Amino acid sequence: MAKWLTAARAAMLAGCLLVAAPPAWLLWTVVRPARWDSRTLRVRFESVRYEAVGLVFTYEVENRAWRSLRLLPELTELRPLEAAGLPPAGYASFHGPILLEGHRTQRVELRIELPADPPPRALVQPVPGISEEPGPGALLPLRGPTATAQPAPEPAAAAGLDRLIEDALRNLDGFELVNPAKGVRLRFPRGW
Repeated sequence: MAKWLTAARAAMLAGCLLVAAPPAWLLWTVVRPARWDSRTLRVRFESVRYEAVGLVFTYEVENRAWRSLRLLPELTELRPLEAAGLPPAGYASFHGPILLEGHRTQRVELRIELPADPPPRALVQPVPGISEEPGPGALLPLRGPTATAQPAPEPAAAAGLDRLIEDALRNLDGFELVNPAKGVRLRFPRGW
């Protein structure tokens, strides 16, 4: 009879495990944190604009997970994806932390600072009410004019900026955001 009780207990334990296994597996798949990949975070390009010697790329990021993701600039690297053998389009960055709340869609702005090529020329404007002639009590005569008005930038300078922007957009294939501590490797695709 003792053997029969042991066999009954073993069968009952196996039956309980068999009944409890599917709900436990389902609970584990729901509770287990999802990996941060293209299924969890969906990225869509929206626009690009020129702003203060740089290009600002706006993306819409949909967080399809139930948990939020916070990416700090000092712990996250933003890499521009560029064609091999071409000069870098510029320095990529983003301002402030990126907070992607669970089951929400948010806008993310990534920035690329354009290289200062050629360096901008300083415009010297004459000051109203000040003459280039020395005053009656001046001890040393001036050798030449102190300030001359320079014309507005020539169309060649504006064309140079246009060329710089076009080259940056042509050479740039998107961005990659990497945070090894959180297991994030997110690609922001080219959409322009």
